[in-house]
Amino acid sequence: MQPRTARRWRFVVFAMVVVTSTIAAACAPPGPTPPPVNSAGLRASMVDGGIELTWTATESGELHGHELQYRDDGDWLPVPTGTVPTATFTDVTPRTLYSFRVRSRVAPGAPPASFSQAVFSWYVEPELPIVRIDTQDAAPILDRENYVRATMSVDPNGSGFAPYSGTLGIRGRGNSTWTLPKKPYRLKLDTKSPMFGIASSRDWALLANAFDRSQVRTSTAEAISKSTRLAWTPSYRHVEVVLNGQYIGVYQFSETVRPASSRVAIDELKSGDNSPPNVTGGYLLEIDSRLEENNEPGWRTPRDVPVVIKEPDPATPQQANYIRGHVEAFEQTLYSPGFADPVNGYRRYLDVDAFIDHYLVQEITRNGDSFWSSTYFYKRRNDDRLVFGPMWDFDRSIGSPVTDRPQPPEGWYARNNGPWIRRLFQDPAFAAQVDARVRELLPTLSGLPAQMESLADSLGPAIRNDELRWYYTAGAADQPSYIRNWLDTRLAWMEANTPAAP
Repeated sequence: MQPRTARRWRFVVFAMVVVTSTIAAACAPPGPTPPPVNSAGLRASMVDGGIELTWTATESGELHGHELQYRDDGDWLPVPTGTVPTATFTDVTPRTLYSFRVRSRVAPGAPPASFSQAVFSWYVEPELPIVRIDTQDAAPILDRENYVRATMSVDPNGSGFAPYSGTLGIRGRGNSTWTLPKKPYRLKLDTKSPMFGIASSRDWALLANAFDRSQVRTSTAEAISKSTRLAWTPSYRHVEVVLNGQYIGVYQFSETVRPASSRVAIDELKSGDNSPPNVTGGYLLEIDSRLEENNEPGWRTPRDVPVVIKEPDPATPQQANYIRGHVEAFEQTLYSPGFADPVNGYRRYLDVDAFIDHYLVQEITRNGDSFWSSTYFYKRRNDDRLVFGPMWDFDRSIGSPVTDRPQPPEGWYARNNGPWIRRLFQDPAFAAQVDARVRELLPTLSGLPAQMESLADSLGPAIRNDELRWYYTAGAADQPSYIRNWLDTRLAWMEANTPAAP
């Protein structure tokens, strides 16, 4: 581990309560629950320089003091205490599991008090900027609908980013990732603020990347997208997170997909905007096959494309009817005999340049979710064209080992995902436009594989912390060299299989 130029940081713990004799139970990774509390109220949490322990004071303890003990894999040893029910344990070694127990001392000659149940805590030294969130009264975050009040601080940890401290609400987010032990979160700051050098907002997310143990697949898609003409691409920063005193691993601190001048630049639809011209925009939509499963507001088109209305939220009946009619007019035109007509065909309903760049990000990464879920598009006011973007959700891409089907770097993939994209490729002019854009874009991405390998290498020490916390070992398909080799092969295959300019 390289020496710090600033203070030696940061001792991160997660804790859970178990019976003293069952230390093996600590190997079952808990979810991000509140700090542990046992019969003595014993809790462990992160502080600068060690593990802070607090417990409930008793009359006997106040009179005679407390006996606090710790161990790692050996005998129980004392931690100095007094009559106050707090102590800080600083004799720590990185990536070590510690257990603690406490009891009140009693008057001479009295029977000894029993020790409390043990509290187990990992000691980890973060490598990345540290986001610490503490919910009010250590309340658990139970669902994706209800915000829990909290405070949040950011320690740059030598990164050069600005520190932050403020209040916010936090709730769960995500679909399949929400069902996993390592959970993603949605953040709503009480006051707009720039974070990690990203434009000011109240709305942010913490992406868990539980399906992407390389931690760089979404960053790769970000880099590709920012090389295109797409209007906006979410920015991400890798951080390590401590929730209610528990270390919960490596996350990506992220912008969220929402209307804003610095994000999806569309007009905000108000409840009274129910007639032209206002009702014509702006709409933020998503292709999401979990439409019914998540009880989302939206519909399936006649070609069975699942469309969710993300904004406005909620849409009035007039707004929902308008955007449904407009999307289905696009689809009907797309499947009409004259669909390829450059004036009266699908191009009057589609920003083709944006669609092609959106498609190519999906294709280069071979994103398993492309045109199936997390596929965003929007409609501006007084503009008939649907605009695809921004890019989102790439944890199942770039040869991901957790997809339902293999992801070799060879072969076309995204162009076969969904009826709209398949139909577009039946237009020779569209296919030629895609080929021209591939030839234009690929040379600018020649350095991408090495760039992503370097990023993944730099995250290695933090990923080892995450592995310890969540009891896994990153496999071959999540190694930096795999990411580089897959991307090198993918870009070369696409270049070789794109026709030369006529």
